[in-house]
Amino acid sequence: MTMEAVEKLAEAHKLKYTTEDISKLYKAGILQEEDRIELIDGEIFYMSPINFTHAQWVNKLTDIFNQQLRDTHFVNAQNPLKLNKHSILQPDIAIFEREQFFKLTDHPTADMVKLLIEVADSSYAGDRNIKLSRYAEANIAEVWVINLQSKVIEVFSQPRQQQYLSQQTYLSDQSVPTPFHFSIPVSDIVGNK
Repeated sequence: MTMEAVEKLAEAHKLKYTTEDISKLYKAGILQEEDRIELIDGEIFYMSPINFTHAQWVNKLTDIFNQQLRDTHFVNAQNPLKLNKHSILQPDIAIFEREQFFKLTDHPTADMVKLLIEVADSSYAGDRNIKLSRYAEANIAEVWVINLQSKVIEVFSQPRQQQYLSQQTYLSDQSVPTPFHFSIPVSDIVGNK
């Protein structure tokens, strides 16, 4: 048997978890509520603890959107989002229609998301190279990556398979349009360069 055949056989027998399996692991006490995990393509990944700076940026964004959308939408920060049977991610912010969100009996799903935001500092490579393709595959219409290192906002739209066909980068002296018919000055989000 060739090495390539061995690798394919090993891959075929690799254990892939489902979202249902994750629920069972929590119920059995194997995973704890405080465990910060993401399920990506059937594999469990432990996330780093949330540092203060990252938390402050998420809080700032949550406040900006809550001020504008309080009556119509719900801003969900750092909570599970089911993308498919084998993926549950925890985006920094996911915005949903308020009425639809409060009728949920389980974690929200990708088809409900009106805007998804990742705040990226040390996590930039993972957010861009791993998560973004999963969001596109799940057909999330618009994703923002807040690049704290460069102080820009990258907006991705028009998902097709595992990529976004449109990418716009907004600089600190510009305003970024939201899907909610208002714009936000980039400097209000990332500060000035």
